[in-house]
Amino acid sequence: MLSLAALYATPAAAECAPRFSQATQTVNVNASDVGNSAVARENFDIRVGNDQTGSCSARLRFSSLTGGEQRPDSGFQLVSGNQEIDILPDENSAPSTKSDLFVPGIAGRSNGRAVPFRLAFATPWGILSGVRQTEILVNLIDEGGVVVDTMILYFNFSVPDAVDLRIVGATGNDSVAEIRLGRLDSRQTNRSDPFAIRVWSTSPYSIAFESENNGNLMQDGGPDRIPYTLRLGGQEVPLSGTIAKTVGSATGTLGDIHPLQVEVEPFVANAGDYTDRVSVTVTAG
Repeated sequence: MLSLAALYATPAAAECAPRFSQATQTVNVNASDVGNSAVARENFDIRVGNDQTGSCSARLRFSSLTGGEQRPDSGFQLVSGNQEIDILPDENSAPSTKSDLFVPGIAGRSNGRAVPFRLAFATPWGILSGVRQTEILVNLIDEGGVVVDTMILYFNFSVPDAVDLRIVGATGNDSVAEIRLGRLDSRQTNRSDPFAIRVWSTSPYSIAFESENNGNLMQDGGPDRIPYTLRLGGQEVPLSGTIAKTVGSATGTLGDIHPLQVEVEPFVANAGDYTDRVSVTVTAG
């Protein structure tokens, strides 16, 4: 009887032979937005097959192959179902309570089971544009705790050239702001209260200013004009739409502050209200 039992146990153990359907897999995550609450997401499957006839289960264990780093510089999250997956620092690290994903019901002699995943990649300001790759080793562990197959996941995270700006120290909203010069004294130099633009960018960027009236305050309903100067960090800037300043690096999380001030030299003009509209253009890349 013992001999028969031993003979019977051998084919039963061979009823399950889990394997990956492919040795490598690439997942591309393309961020379409950048901001403090922006997240790019991508869904993908890992297919696990079974070369034998029985149905069985296995576990997937994830570890980093990129220098022990678990995540790129702004973080990613790997989820399957309701479980967030821990990425171990390397394959020799002890498993955690979340590093192993249980995969039940792997049918034999079939296409196997597609295990669904969702990859989420945070893209807050402070991140750099470009493509960064993270390599993940996935071990396939059978019911006996033996690693029977491995595959490599390549996560490619793509961040675009992106910019945003806010005008601070002015009235209005994010797209249109108003600088009030108050009552101008025609006999002396007039200066506005300081204001600024705050710029966020994922790459080096340039700033340009374009005046609707070529650097003149135009009289409302009248022919008179008053020339003025716009200064950026104390330096006069062109108001023709040409580049006024180039910044050779991306910004940090809080962005870059560029102080501005309007200056009006002594002038001759009739009384009235005078205005101009200036477009500020920030270009990344």
